[in-house]
Amino acid sequence: MSTTSTNATAAAPATGAAAAAGAQAITSDESLVYTVDLFLAILIGAFILARLPRAFALFGSPKEWRNGHFIRSITTRVGFTTGGIYPLTLGSTSKESYKSDGWSSDDSHIPYTRPQQSQRFDDKGLPVANNVPPHIAACPKLLRPFLTLLRMRVAPGFSVGQFIVIAIYFFCVAYASFFHSNIFTDPTRTGWVAASQLPVVFAFAQKNNLIGSILGFGYEKLNFVHRFAGRLAVLAANVHSLHWIYKWALDGTLSQKIQTPSAYWGTIALVCMDLLFFFSTEFWRKRAYNVFLTTHIVGFSLVLPATYMHKPSTLIFVIASIVAFGMDHVIRMLKTRVATAHLRALPELDMTRVEIPTLNAGWRAGQHVRLRVLSTAMGWASWLEVHPFTIASVSKSEEGMVLMVKKTGGWTRKMFEVAKTSGYAGDGMGRDLKVVVEGPYGGPQHTIMSSFSAAVFVVGGSGITFALSAIQDIIQKDLAGESRVKVIELVWIVSDPASLGPLLPHLSSLIQQAIYTPLRISVFYTRMRAGKQPAFIDASSARPYASPVQPPFSLDSAANPRRPPPLNLREIPTPRRGEPPRGTNTGGVHASVRRKATLNAWEKLHGAAETQHYRAPDRSQESEKHLPAAPGAAAAAGGLLPPGLTLTPGRPKVVSVIEHTLDSALALGHGAHRYTRAGDAPPRMTGLLVGVCGPLAMADDVASAVGMIDAARRDEVGGIELVEEGFGW
Repeated sequence: MSTTSTNATAAAPATGAAAAAGAQAITSDESLVYTVDLFLAILIGAFILARLPRAFALFGSPKEWRNGHFIRSITTRVGFTTGGIYPLTLGSTSKESYKSDGWSSDDSHIPYTRPQQSQRFDDKGLPVANNVPPHIAACPKLLRPFLTLLRMRVAPGFSVGQFIVIAIYFFCVAYASFFHSNIFTDPTRTGWVAASQLPVVFAFAQKNNLIGSILGFGYEKLNFVHRFAGRLAVLAANVHSLHWIYKWALDGTLSQKIQTPSAYWGTIALVCMDLLFFFSTEFWRKRAYNVFLTTHIVGFSLVLPATYMHKPSTLIFVIASIVAFGMDHVIRMLKTRVATAHLRALPELDMTRVEIPTLNAGWRAGQHVRLRVLSTAMGWASWLEVHPFTIASVSKSEEGMVLMVKKTGGWTRKMFEVAKTSGYAGDGMGRDLKVVVEGPYGGPQHTIMSSFSAAVFVVGGSGITFALSAIQDIIQKDLAGESRVKVIELVWIVSDPASLGPLLPHLSSLIQQAIYTPLRISVFYTRMRAGKQPAFIDASSARPYASPVQPPFSLDSAANPRRPPPLNLREIPTPRRGEPPRGTNTGGVHASVRRKATLNAWEKLHGAAETQHYRAPDRSQESEKHLPAAPGAAAAAGGLLPPGLTLTPGRPKVVSVIEHTLDSALALGHGAHRYTRAGDAPPRMTGLLVGVCGPLAMADDVASAVGMIDAARRDEVGGIELVEEGFGW
């Protein structure tokens, strides 16, 4: 009896010590994962501090930061653009509008004016004061070589910068997993690691990402963090579960232990995480998006309560995840609008044009919305699907919100067929349907496109929607004196040249409206369908948009790819030396503005040709039949492309495009100093914006081209900033 009592007495301290050690180990594991999460938060905070100057610059432009949050409907003045600038409309113009020397101030349109020096007038004839937006470079000059390195690709759509981010995150998680712990003997640590990363997984998965909004990145730019964090959490959860299962199997207690509430709740959480991982692979995302979305909704709904029931002490991580999830969905409801949309099929583009006139304000150029169709015309379950599309129109326009839906998957094919088979409605074939619009999302964030000295947009296929809204926004702001952009270059790569047909009037309109900002549009096609082609294709093949005396600058030309004539973007007739262009006086404030633009353009063109030793093409012997028609509907109908727009087979050399635009911006910026007052400093170059929207391979090629620009010339223009909107999941 005494022996038993003695043994019991001796066992009691041992049991207490073991319990204390176990409690201490658990406390140590909790403290460690808390510390690691705190360290990650500090890193994010440091990055936010580095990005604060860009945020302050955005707040310095009220029109930029007030938009981009909630879509709304406002009343617009019919016939006037935003900013009260009298609009330039397309019309039928005859060849008689061109004089013998090829000049007419009302029908021709020369882009090379003195940037920010020419006087703007509003619709009442009053001068418009220049109010250019502030510009803060994304990277200091000393760090630009490192920025080039960060843009390099290690995999399709995956840059060195992204690799560094996930490498830092991986080492933080690995430290929490292996510090004073053996993964083969400690089954608890990996469980805490898995639970502690749930807030990271949820935070970077939300459309309304608070961290991304502060940093200036859309949710789609930070989705790679969500994926990588989710994979690490799944890995840690599986190691944790397999360790306990193996231990219980060795002890012969697996059947008993697995029936405990903690064990089967843990099993539910594990199954949910494994299903989330399996159905989030590329195969399911691209081939069965609805399966991917459904499993994510069900899995996320179960994994949080199951984690808490498995280990109640993980409540802090569960609450943090619920807060991120809940805030996102509340903001989504506030951003959701129900409206009537008009669907119109565009067979040449394999697209459906979605017009929502009642929603006409609240977004920034380059942003996208998520669209849901409330109709059984596309199938009884089509309303369950929601898809993102870039907004192709600018805010506060008469046409409202315009989306261009590419026919790629089942849902978009149904939409195309519904629009194509519908009857005649209003101004064309189409159909009106109820839609739910959620957004806007993404876009330039802290980047102010109109604050750069020049802009280049390289887009492919349906990515033209990104460029259309961005360019139209820059032109409107330039007309209102709110833009620094001196030259714009658009490169559109399509598979079929017939794709240009539906957008030709709109592109012509953009060229005509660009009074103070030169705009050149280069369309490249990779193949051509057999059969009869549109008139403008036949004309461009038989008589290209160029002078027969001197061909225009070609992106594929090897003669002088580095120094093309920077002031010969439009291929317009040049007057005789020393003679200003002649124009007709049609009266009106706007005609006066256009005459001033023409005169200043000739001075700029003539002066830069002298200072840089570039010879303008000699058009003195050119007959009238070789002159390009005025931009407008008549040009398209007559089989001619408008001045400023070219159609070329093959693929462009993006490096040449960027260098050409860089040269033009420098020439215009330095030449503008000739017209400033004596003693004034030359205008500051605020950088070159390069925007790309298309497949991941295209984005990678453009990023590589940006890295190939000479460092001295890059610094001379004020740096190059890349804005990527890539297709893919």
